[in-house]
Amino acid sequence: MRFIPGTIAVLWLLSACDAPSISKPHPDARVPPEGASLSSAQAVDIANAEALRNGVRLSEYRPPEARFQPEPKRERPVWVVFYEGRDDRPGHHFLVAIDDETKQPTIGWGE
Repeated sequence: MRFIPGTIAVLWLLSACDAPSISKPHPDARVPPEGASLSSAQAVDIANAEALRNGVRLSEYRPPEARFQPEPKRERPVWVVFYEGRDDRPGHHFLVAIDDETKQPTIGWGE
């Protein structure tokens, strides 16, 4: 499954909002937030593995940010892990969306 560019932007904007549909991170990254089966640390581990599987050099990116979205309108809750490049090149970012139930990652490339 591939994301279209608009979907990537919408997912990240939604994850950055301070809306009730976004779970606040637990102070301990190893503890899943309310309604999640994965912790943020587990989501980042899955996202890192997917990035490496796709040939990404993680050293070229800042540490990722993971957000849990238990959005009631979605079929399933999802984690969104965003990677921003260490330099300011256009399109030097990507995200990995992870289904919280199946643990299936989907990568979306920046433009």
